[in-house]
Amino acid sequence: MRLHASHPRQGWLGPGAAAQAPPRANAVDAAPGRQEQVRQGDEGVMRVVCLQHVPFEGPGWVEQWCAGRGHELLVHPVYSNGAESHPQADLLVVLGGPMGVGDADAYPWLLTEIEVLKRRVTEGVPTLGICLGAQVIASALGATVRPARCREIGWFRASTVNDAFGWPGSFTPFHWHGETFDLPAGARQVARTEMCEHQGFTYGEKVVALQFHLEATEDTVRALIANCADELEDQPFCMRVSQMLERTDELAPQGHAMLESMLDQMCKA
Repeated sequence: MRLHASHPRQGWLGPGAAAQAPPRANAVDAAPGRQEQVRQGDEGVMRVVCLQHVPFEGPGWVEQWCAGRGHELLVHPVYSNGAESHPQADLLVVLGGPMGVGDADAYPWLLTEIEVLKRRVTEGVPTLGICLGAQVIASALGATVRPARCREIGWFRASTVNDAFGWPGSFTPFHWHGETFDLPAGARQVARTEMCEHQGFTYGEKVVALQFHLEATEDTVRALIANCADELEDQPFCMRVSQMLERTDELAPQGHAMLESMLDQMCKA
């Protein structure tokens, strides 16, 4: 989430490897009340389900990864349909959002989602949490989620920890968050930044939680700017809007390549 004003692996593809976008997958518009549909997959095709917390935070480059591998993609709006009713998934992606795990009074479906994630982790469903999704996973695994010392918004350098996923030693992903978490018992840290020590972790072979947005595209960055502009601050870890947009074309392809390699590894684990 964003801080509220009130309160050894192989296969990394290398920078720029995913610069050419393949055709769109069969993602579903997650507007409340719309019937959810997926295309029928062939043998070996995975069903990827994204748990969505707000309409303006979608799957981003996850959609292109699905399209390139022939997987079916379904976006499930937990804000209107709840997490309990999400379709069966071969891969679960828990997206971001402007709320936090401590905001259950305003968003009561958060408590149910945390319980659902506890079960999915126990069942061994490959699961990726992004931003708020990472914090939901951390909470489901018993870790404390709390405000960070400041917001981190924009393209900021991160360092890889424990040789995670064959990622490069340093990379520059997109951030938009104001909370952090302790590492759950048994988790393995995967990244840090100057502002935030715990940028991500793995739990076993099939659960990954990342504060940053490897899935970020120009569209997703613009959507966050349009909907969360009130969170922008004059401080060293908050980029100006012009800087964010200027650096997107340069930096997003590396994140896409890292995301694709990581998802491939998760699905083979």
